[in-house]
Amino acid sequence: MEAFEGTLRLANHPSESVRAVVRIEGYRLTVMAGRHLIGDWDVKRAGLRIREDGLHLRVEGEDVIITLDDPSALQAALDTPVRPTEAPPPPEADPAPPTVPAPEPSIWKLLARAVGNTPRGIKLGIVGSVLVIVLGFFAPLTVAGITMLVGGVLLITGIFATDDPLLTARLPGSPEPMTLILVGVGIMLIGLVPVIVF
Repeated sequence: MEAFEGTLRLANHPSESVRAVVRIEGYRLTVMAGRHLIGDWDVKRAGLRIREDGLHLRVEGEDVIITLDDPSALQAALDTPVRPTEAPPPPEADPAPPTVPAPEPSIWKLLARAVGNTPRGIKLGIVGSVLVIVLGFFAPLTVAGITMLVGGVLLITGIFATDDPLLTARLPGSPEPMTLILVGVGIMLIGLVPVIVF
């Protein structure tokens, strides 16, 4: 903080004056007359003017003139104001704790997740295949007959669907006719296996 002494008077009453102290701290300028604060301004916005007769200010509509003992020192302080001491930067935040890798999920959880993400049609196909294999051990010819019947129905449906697009739209999932034909032929071939083996 820099302080400069001088005499304060109003422009309209040049005969009346009091001793004043002008202080500059950072970009703030304060004027004290004895123990009374005359004003506190931002140096950049106060519109201060230093003339031959002193420092001119505008206070509550009145022109105030402060005749300084050392006007050149005040001018130098206004040209290069001393910035207030800056607060030290905040301490750096503690580094984030190391991330602990998540435990590997068990095989049962992975299996349950895979089953949950599998489309319903594939689930039904897997269950049906398992049932056919299990029943094939006890009644192979019956399973072969049912399998060939299902394959034949799919084959015939696919053939009719190639000529009638509305039939495909009515089927669940709206499958392609060629898909129905291929699946039907595949199922019929699977149904032939027990007949050939047994």
